[in-house]
Amino acid sequence: MRETITYNDIVSRLLAAIPEFHPDSEAVADNLVYLVFGDLIRFARQELEVKPGSLLVQRIFGFLEDAARSQDPRVTEVLCDALHDLAIPDPDKARAVMGRSTRKLFGKVVKGVYR
Repeated sequence: MRETITYNDIVSRLLAAIPEFHPDSEAVADNLVYLVFGDLIRFARQELEVKPGSLLVQRIFGFLEDAARSQDPRVTEVLCDALHDLAIPDPDKARAVMGRSTRKLFGKVVKGVYR
């Protein structure tokens, strides 16, 4: 079993897991996790539009799933904030490639967006 993702290592783990993803280097250097994840979700949405079944999309959502299983509440907060951007405008497209833990968090986010 892999070691759980924490807030302190989430950016480095993300960059190792998805080397094709190139967030703003200053945000990475300053460990601005929320900004890096905002960039990640924009990247994921773009890939989801162009190649919804690609291995890259699967790896992105696999990483999100690993993060969603984290026991660190700050990781969950980051994910909920980032997943908010996937809930608009088409939550079903993103939901189709999510793992169970990510879908659970995403369901809460979608309810908040579409109450």
